Amino acid sequence: MRKFDKFAVILFCVFPLLFTSSRAQDLSETLKKLSNLAAQSYLKPVSSGFGANLNTSWSNRVPSSKLLGVDIQLGVVGMGTFISDDNQNFAVQGQYSFTYSQAAKIAAGVSNTSARNAIISQLQTDKYNVTFSGPTSTGKEYKAGDDKSEVLIDFSGKTFNVNGTNYTVSPYTVHTGIGGALKDMSMLPTACPQMTIGTVYGTQATIRFLPKVNIIKEAGDLSLLGFGLQHNISQWIPVPMPVDVAVGFFTQKLKVGDILESKSSEYGLYASKTFGYYLLNVTPYAGFSFQNATTTVNYTYEYDTSVGGVTEHHADKISFDLDGENTAKLTLGLAFKLSYININVDYNIAKQKTIGAGVGLIF
Repeated sequence: MRKFDKFAVILFCVFPLLFTSSRAQDLSETLKKLSNLAAQSYLKPVSSGFGANLNTSWSNRVPSSKLLGVDIQLGVVGMGTFISDDNQNFAVQGQYSFTYSQAAKIAAGVSNTSARNAIISQLQTDKYNVTFSGPTSTGKEYKAGDDKSEVLIDFSGKTFNVNGTNYTVSPYTVHTGIGGALKDMSMLPTACPQMTIGTVYGTQATIRFLPKVNIIKEAGDLSLLGFGLQHNISQWIPVPMPVDVAVGFFTQKLKVGDILESKSSEYGLYASKTFGYYLLNVTPYAGFSFQNATTTVNYTYEYDTSVGGVTEHHADKISFDLDGENTAKLTLGLAFKLSYININVDYNIAKQKTIGAGVGLIF
């Protein structure tokens, strides 16, 4: 996009562990040069990784099966999605209106000045079928000079009729100079506060909550709300179980002003077994779950055109949804309790693999 500063600011807020100010600015400058369709493909690995993060670290212990009790965990959970070799590059066809500088280069071969200016004007105002290709936001750089090292816009050429005369413009490849803005990252991390409270008839609730805070004025208020329930079903199984087993459902929503909203949910079967004593124990845990995540992006696409020497400013409202790639997930983890301190770590096997960890107080 020719103007995408706010979205970069949002990413800076959502991934506080990932971006420095300079990295957010780099991403902003990158996205200014991409169209709507190209931006969707370019950002897909980041959006999908973010969705995988939101569905990580919900549970590290199955609730006890007692009818009434006080079981509370309060702390911070962190998640990280590993950047894989998949989705390193993209190629997508769509429509695009060229900037003045791009149009001038495309039409440079037309010798007639008035015809060339008319074609330049038309290239800026009409939309043309092009192919966007190159590295995604997490795509690695290739050797110097390799076309895969930057995002390209391929124009297939066209014959224009100007005042009854045909002028053929040859195919042209626009070199944007855009590489993978996050190419040097091996993981996309995030973190949030989390509280789990129970137990009532083997059921406990988990809450993730961040009240509205205005971190950066342009982005608007940042807020997060998530909740979930787990119910121990071991008590309803007539045969003694070697481990505690629960069913669970979790959902959450993160919103940044009117620009970004991400929703995710997960439901599945979870198991754990505690070994040791009340103040010193270890708990292996596992889970198999299904999940989904969708990120909605809204922004203003701003750009300038120059027609007949007159520069005009345009602002188009753009909105699109990006769905996460993970659908099913296997979780394997281990939790340690020392006095009232709980530490857990887990590995999540899915299309996009994640690691989760948490630290906090447990009563």
